[in-house]
Amino acid sequence: MTYTYPPEEYIRQLKAYNELEKMTFSPEDSREYILAKLEERSAKKRVIADVANTMIREYIETFEKDPEALTGEDVEKLESISEQLFPDGGLVGDIGATDLGIFYRITKLLLGYWRKQGDLSRYILALNRTSLGHMVLINGHTYASQTFPYQEEGLALASRLNTGELSEKARTKLLLNDITVVPGTFLLCKRPWH
Repeated sequence: MTYTYPPEEYIRQLKAYNELEKMTFSPEDSREYILAKLEERSAKKRVIADVANTMIREYIETFEKDPEALTGEDVEKLESISEQLFPDGGLVGDIGATDLGIFYRITKLLLGYWRKQGDLSRYILALNRTSLGHMVLINGHTYASQTFPYQEEGLALASRLNTGELSEKARTKLLLNDITVVPGTFLLCKRPWH
């Protein structure tokens, strides 16, 4: 597929948007100055939104509608965006609420792709990131209704730990904390009793 913008442009636009949010004024600033700056910020935000929306349509919605269209080259681009949104080994607190939904949508696409391809190691890595996205996005906002759709997949994979099918990175994801399944997830988290 031909893309309008390279994968790193989404992060660049996200950072620019976040910087615009930090705009402050002093009591000495005139009303005209403040209005001019707010109009300027609004115009910049519209451009950023246009770029982001184009990228979401091209990189995500296209493949949510037609997962079969996803190629290896597209997967590389999606993995690049996913890694920029939340670097492997990053902390949950590092991911901003403005990009968490995009991270989760991308990881679900990658999970489906690697499941279909049969690459067990890449599938485990995608499952780990998708579970993380789900936990923070869905379960992070409610204590009343916590769902864990990836638990069974994680537990089923744990049984294949010593079969020689897994890369060292995938084995590490499974072995962390003795294959701890944080209530219903498949994540690298410490057990509460350790």
